[in-house]
Amino acid sequence: MFISEKNDGTLKTMCLLSIMILIISVMGSVAYGQSPPKRPVEFRGMAYLDGSPAPDGMTVSIWANSNSLKMDEFTLEYGNGFFHKLGIEWDDASTAYDEGVTYDETTLETISFRLGSLQAAETATVKASEEGETEYIDLHFTSEAEDEEEEAAPTAPAYGSGIPLECQERWECTDWKPEVCPPSGMQTRECRDSNSCGTQENKPPETRDCRKPLLGISVELIDAYIEGDSLIAEIKIINSRAQEIDVNVTYMVMDEEEDIIMRESEIIRVADEKEYTKTFNITDIDDGEYTLDIDIVYDSVHAAYARKGFSISREVSPYKGVLLPRTGDALLLIVILGLIITVIITIRRARKKED
Repeated sequence: MFISEKNDGTLKTMCLLSIMILIISVMGSVAYGQSPPKRPVEFRGMAYLDGSPAPDGMTVSIWANSNSLKMDEFTLEYGNGFFHKLGIEWDDASTAYDEGVTYDETTLETISFRLGSLQAAETATVKASEEGETEYIDLHFTSEAEDEEEEAAPTAPAYGSGIPLECQERWECTDWKPEVCPPSGMQTRECRDSNSCGTQENKPPETRDCRKPLLGISVELIDAYIEGDSLIAEIKIINSRAQEIDVNVTYMVMDEEEDIIMRESEIIRVADEKEYTKTFNITDIDDGEYTLDIDIVYDSVHAAYARKGFSISREVSPYKGVLLPRTGDALLLIVILGLIITVIITIRRARKKED
């Protein structure tokens, strides 16, 4: 079949356009077609045992499904009961197994915490809209509950006693007493198994530390910025108590994986309000995205917390102020521009032949 130069040029142009569209479609599907994995909700805070920071070596764990499915754990190592990166697992609806918390926008699912085998007095709720967030929670544990379980050894139900062979404990507890937290900081309650199983495997704690985390102390991280090889933090601590106090302030720099890159503590005396500037040497810290966390502990109890993100970038760009694409996007843009230029050149050559 005879094809004129004009039709030949048009055919080449259409072929190149088709190839370009195909390449863009394939690359776009690779870059954007896959749904990102669900990000966990992570918890961080302080763990207290009998009113004091839980000792290093003990493990804080997080549980779902009525305290029957362990999702994650963290071994204490910082000397003050601090834990972090304690994340939930989302349930995969495509499987028959129960992997964790239901991924739902409206359902609030309760999760619980343990220190070893001890149950925390606190619980938390999560839902899908909180995906990727970090929640702060202080956990209080008491060893008395564990001691009571050891003293009251489970007894096997006697034949003819009216107790089912597979008895399900059903605990009912009174309100915490006294209603107002006493100076000792401890409240008690009584719990009774209405099924009278004779076991205490799931018995709730009957004592708790009722001292509130906020003890009239607050902290504000006004700003955090980079100057040369230094991180400058502007901090304000407010003491609304009627007396001057000494607080333990811990500073932590964490990377995007919540790993602690730098940690420093000091004692600061605060009358009513103290605003100060803190400088940290970041010479040995690589470029990247980080957060500065400030934890304040007073009288062995976590009192306040603040966090602010910052970036380290030692490369000076000549395009300061211009939003630059990420590496993958830049490569895709270069390929597309190259194809467009090729098409334009081909069209121009085809037109010249026609002329």
